[in-house]
Amino acid sequence: MKLICDPPRHAFLIHFVKDQHSYLFQRIESEQYFDVIVNPETNPMTLVSIEFRSGGIILPFINSNDTFSIGELLLHSGYQQNIYYFNFDSYNEPQNCFKWKVASGLTVLVSKPPPPIHSEYKSENRPVLHSLHVDTQILKVEIDLSEFVINFGWDNLHP
Repeated sequence: MKLICDPPRHAFLIHFVKDQHSYLFQRIESEQYFDVIVNPETNPMTLVSIEFRSGGIILPFINSNDTFSIGELLLHSGYQQNIYYFNFDSYNEPQNCFKWKVASGLTVLVSKPPPPIHSEYKSENRPVLHSLHVDTQILKVEIDLSEFVINFGWDNLHP
């Protein structure tokens, strides 16, 4: 699993699979704020990656006073009742969150509803990313924690 982040832009990419070269990639959902990539040759399809693009969300672990620094980074994942969850700022299930269904089988929990697509809005009005849920009956998730890479840096992801 690889987590790649561009802190100043609050852009974030999660690669779930270890060997990305053995997969056929297909974008199943793409919009202004994110891309969801799967391997359509498996049944169910395997979630390969999700990219939260610049300008869509606020990452809870980025220091609000200095977007080049990381605040408290807490990552917690698990599996419960066919849902794989990945929490970004708590060990517990986030409460009072908006459930944003970004693709079939993939739901993102954010602090408030996302703004309309193609709208202009200030960064302080963006929703905060708290968690993502993958319904494993719809999307397969392969996580090999023998490879766990976290890469934070400016310009890691293109805007």
